[in-house]
Amino acid sequence: MRNVRPYLLSAGVAWFATAVGFVVWELAGDESFLTGSAPWLHIRHAHGFSYARMPSLQNRTAVVTGASSGLGLAVARGLADAGCTVITTARTFDKCAKTTKMIGSGTCVAMELLELRSVYRAARVAKEMAPSGIDFLVLNAGIMMPPLSMSTDGLEAQFQTNHLGHFVLTNELLPLLTEGARVVAVSSVAHRFSSPDELWTAEKLNDRQTYNKLRWYGWSKLCNILMARELHRRYGVHAVAVHPGAVRGNLLRFIPAPWFVVRAFERLFYWDAATAALTVLRPLVDHDIEPGSYLVPVARPHVSSDRAADAELGVRLWSASEVLVADIRHANGNYSDVMY
Repeated sequence: MRNVRPYLLSAGVAWFATAVGFVVWELAGDESFLTGSAPWLHIRHAHGFSYARMPSLQNRTAVVTGASSGLGLAVARGLADAGCTVITTARTFDKCAKTTKMIGSGTCVAMELLELRSVYRAARVAKEMAPSGIDFLVLNAGIMMPPLSMSTDGLEAQFQTNHLGHFVLTNELLPLLTEGARVVAVSSVAHRFSSPDELWTAEKLNDRQTYNKLRWYGWSKLCNILMARELHRRYGVHAVAVHPGAVRGNLLRFIPAPWFVVRAFERLFYWDAATAALTVLRPLVDHDIEPGSYLVPVARPHVSSDRAADAELGVRLWSASEVLVADIRHANGNYSDVMY
């Protein structure tokens, strides 16, 4: 017990200092990194948007990735409650079955973003499930700050999960997007802390000497915004990016702290998923939200970082992503067994 006490004390002090820092940020800043459901911190409002203002979405179809829990589940439920047919994705068939049961309607496709073969297979199945087209695409699935690990395709896990897998899925579903379709990429305020380098290649992404899990996470979230804006520039698709706030769920599973400290921190400072989902739902249905916008809690347009507004950087990201995907496909027989 004596050996444990110093660890618990140091962890408690560190988390307390972090909490104080976040509160100061929230009170003095403008991007609302936290502001959970604690009444004493609830200083933002949903800028006139609420579930009561959701229009009827009958005869509309949505695809929501990472919908087995947390934010994705709340978004899928909000769409389903408005009458939308929702196709959700989860990493396994078991999670799919649970997701469909929890939202009460729709269907689910198993998709593992860490394996592009799985993404192509899921895209093919989604096309079969949505013969009349897709009206809403929500790119939500993600991981945050794990130790350096690799995807099945040999790329750093955060980059492939948060960006490249969604890049492939979006391009595969692009022909199915209906006129006026909306795409929302779930990003993060962490895009402001991204690596100063442009992590285009496997060599840079996978470098154990330079890997920094926060900066690599920030880079993947910067890619979300850049991709959304480039999607609009290239194809005219109404695409936006959002920072939904820090949301209660399993994103903190890689944080080195006792579980009870993490849970207490979440309860005090993190958004509940239903409230955070409003920031994702508003740009799907509110025609006042311009393409290329960036929204923060709760459901209000905001200014992203200068790098996220760099159109040339977005062009380079798109081109580099195409090269990475082409290399992976070439190494895997072009996925002809699952794509056609």
